[in-house]
Amino acid sequence: MSALISRWRGLAAYLALTFACSWIPAVAMAHWTYGNMPTVLRMLLASTMYALCMGWQPLVAVWVVRRWVDKDQIDDVLHVGAPAYYALASVAPLALLGFSMSLALLFGGAAHAAEAFSVDPAGPPSFGAAVLVVAAMCCVFVLLWIQALAEEVGWRGYFLLRFMQQLGPRRGLALHGAIWGLWYAPLFLVTNSALGPSTLKSAGFVVTCMFLGVLLGWLRLASKSVLTTTLANSLLTLTAGLPFVLHGDDPGVRGAVYGPSGWVPMALLVIAILATRYRDAVRVPASAKAAAPPIVVLWAGAAPGRDEGRTLH
Repeated sequence: MSALISRWRGLAAYLALTFACSWIPAVAMAHWTYGNMPTVLRMLLASTMYALCMGWQPLVAVWVVRRWVDKDQIDDVLHVGAPAYYALASVAPLALLGFSMSLALLFGGAAHAAEAFSVDPAGPPSFGAAVLVVAAMCCVFVLLWIQALAEEVGWRGYFLLRFMQQLGPRRGLALHGAIWGLWYAPLFLVTNSALGPSTLKSAGFVVTCMFLGVLLGWLRLASKSVLTTTLANSLLTLTAGLPFVLHGDDPGVRGAVYGPSGWVPMALLVIAILATRYRDAVRVPASAKAAAPPIVVLWAGAAPGRDEGRTLH
């Protein structure tokens, strides 16, 4: 029993800290609204709420766990990775978004088409308004990048590897996405007044995270870095309007990637990975001895890594 507790205590501590520190602010801001304002400002405020609820918790949880609970080895999580993976992380989210939007328009009928191609009759904005829009979008990008980095360090940098060590590489890769999706569930439940629809959205988003978790997990394992997954995660979050989705707002047809229209291309990508030589990347990597990166403070106080990590087949 003591050996079992020792094996799982790091994962349990990480989950407890991450879930508690995310769900509490989500409940506290349950009925927060931003009223009637321009889309770019609504995106800024929704991204701010998103960062407060989900933007720092994984980072803090990893720091606490790595310092006081799990000092086993230093992972290769902060390796920079090859340029080809950054190109893939830049193109794949946009392709996934385009495929999902196409399916939504194809099967959603005229309503989605009219929404997607509607034209705002308002005149050109003033110079001051244009500056405000650019400044707001820059702030949104910075907020979402920081949120994605914290998320990836926690979920793909620490939790994924430890989960794969305990359950096996493929099972751990598949199931970690479901737990990642459950982390998001309270935002749907507390920011939507109708319990039934918000529960369905929560369940659907867990399915989305299962598929997306496999793809981001594979990218992290193949590139040996969470910087590539941070790029992919933040890009998809920004272009698909995830802060709107979590706040109960409608991002339009671009939000289709988080529903059944997005499950199809994600599932096809997962099948393509598992059916080709690219599945070889799905294994627990050896610990790395790279130069100290800027955010090595996360691992301050952790014991030195062993020369070789454990690889599971």
